[in-house]
Amino acid sequence: NEVAIVVTDSKGEAVDVRTSLPLTSGITLLSGATETLTVNLDSRYALQSPGKYFCRGVLTRGRKRYMSAPRGIDIVAGLEIAKVRASVPDSPDTVRTYTLRSWDRQSDQHLFLRIIDEEAMVCLGVFELGPFIRIVDPEITIDVSGRVRVRYQASRHQFSVSHFVSTVKGVTAVSNEVQRLEPPQHLRKLRGGP
Repeated sequence: NEVAIVVTDSKGEAVDVRTSLPLTSGITLLSGATETLTVNLDSRYALQSPGKYFCRGVLTRGRKRYMSAPRGIDIVAGLEIAKVRASVPDSPDTVRTYTLRSWDRQSDQHLFLRIIDEEAMVCLGVFELGPFIRIVDPEITIDVSGRVRVRYQASRHQFSVSHFVSTVKGVTAVSNEVQRLEPPQHLRKLRGGP
């Protein structure tokens, strides 16, 4: 038995799968039983371009194939907050556009980094950075060696800083750190602090 998810675009063409790893291993279903799987579609399928997509669960048993009804999902670009264009180290003719975009999820604003290869007109990746608040605008910087730094306010007393590396082969997430903001001295005294 094999379980799979087939993702197609609005034209009915299959979306590229990013990994050869199986969805499941070692699941046995008894007659009439059900099983729920949670799959991160973004990390498994190439869903970087905005548009309408359709997903189907597929169970293959011997020569028989059973498919679920299609479920639609919409991939949207989100609201652009900041944008930087930079060439790639060791390939100055390759220009990428890095945009910070926000999207509302369950009454929170979430921040995303989206990278586009200008010449090929291909989205190289979308990274979810996390929830943020807009007291201070998020900022993105890229140095000449391809190090990308995104800093944004994650909560009232905390900033997050995410680091990426941009090379000819693509963009890779490196680290994420939290910077805690200390309240001003006069507020600490009011709360009985040092």
